[in-house]
Amino acid sequence: LEAVPRESFERRGYAAMIAPAGPMRAVRVAWDRHRRLALTSGGRATHGYLTTLQGLWGYRDLRQFAAAAARSVLRVVGRKLGASKRRG
Repeated sequence: LEAVPRESFERRGYAAMIAPAGPMRAVRVAWDRHRRLALTSGGRATHGYLTTLQGLWGYRDLRQFAAAAARSVLRVVGRKLGASKRRG
């Protein structure tokens, strides 16, 4: 099996599967599943990525994840804006 060439998305999917548990692992595993489902339908996804996440996690967990992701983005943006104001 080592001699069989692998696509980069297959290597990334495998890396996600063996990564330590956590929210980013779950996102990467879901993306890998979404991509593979798209490949089985002729390269086009039959539904969106968020639908894949909802199917894996359920609505409540997806909502909690989205809220946590939004807080993280706002925190990073706030730090960047604060740093640029201090410099300016």
